[in-house]
Amino acid sequence: MHEGKSPLGKPRAYPVSLSPAEPHLVRLSLFGFALSELGGSAAKWDEGELDRYRLLHPILGKLITREMLYFTIHHGLRHASQEGD
Repeated sequence: MHEGKSPLGKPRAYPVSLSPAEPHLVRLSLFGFALSELGGSAAKWDEGELDRYRLLHPILGKLITREMLYFTIHHGLRHASQEGD
């Protein structure tokens, strides 16, 4: 297990395969887990909150939370599909 911290500071454990022969599967597994966690957290926000708060993306600039979620999901899935190629 790889231990990390959530944005709220609570420790989290992420499952990691111990097989070095399959690093792409490890990355895809971690991505799936992280995307699931993101979806669970985002589901707790109401519609107004998604449009009320802004986050700073280093290249795209200020994005509302809804835009950042869309971007994160799209960008992550794009990379995940490249891993499968």
